[in-house]
Amino acid sequence: MIYLIGVEHGVQSISVGVEETGDHTKYRICLEQAIQKYQPTVVAEEYSDDALSRSTLLRNKSQEFFTRKITTARSVKHFLCDPPLKTKYAMGYQERTGWDMQISRLSTRESPSDRALLAAALEVVKDFPLRENYWLHHLKDLLQQEVVFVCGDYHVDTFGIRLKKNGIPSQIAGRQIGMPAELIEESERINAYIERNSQHIEDVFQEILNLNFGRIPPLYDLDEEGSTAL
Repeated sequence: MIYLIGVEHGVQSISVGVEETGDHTKYRICLEQAIQKYQPTVVAEEYSDDALSRSTLLRNKSQEFFTRKITTARSVKHFLCDPPLKTKYAMGYQERTGWDMQISRLSTRESPSDRALLAAALEVVKDFPLRENYWLHHLKDLLQQEVVFVCGDYHVDTFGIRLKKNGIPSQIAGRQIGMPAELIEESERINAYIERNSQHIEDVFQEILNLNFGRIPPLYDLDEEGSTAL
């Protein structure tokens, strides 16, 4: 069984030597309760060394894996499941930034608000499967065990559906941890947009494919030194 906990990614790392924020505490309590209740073999998460480095850069303070701190205290194994940036972009992952750039090249003209929703919808519909299949592959040896899986809250629904399609039972152990009201509202708007505009999203995707000769180019190419170039 996979027990899903949906979070805002900011709670997955914490500044070294700094006390927990309220959101960190909510996350820790939720995860500790899940560990106590479900006795998982491992706690896996949608996070990576690159994500930790990005958090350090954004917060301008050295960061550590908060999930790992919690699992270590509970003597439970911890497993990072998200691909490194080089792998992520090599898979063709665009993120909203990349989809927005592709949309800007099309003849169709969306209002600013609809363009933002369309870019977010393309990430959910076209990027999320790439990432979630990567998680499944890396969890393959654990799928017959009890696993707590921490991920961005939007993935609780999409990854839950993917697990079900692959015959893997799952259950929600927590949701929306660390998410401000505006982020929850944004997720609801994206959901509603996808439900109303599924054909338009696919039409736009096909137009982008045609514009790129049938292949979506990587958002970034990461060279051997780790620098990025469009």
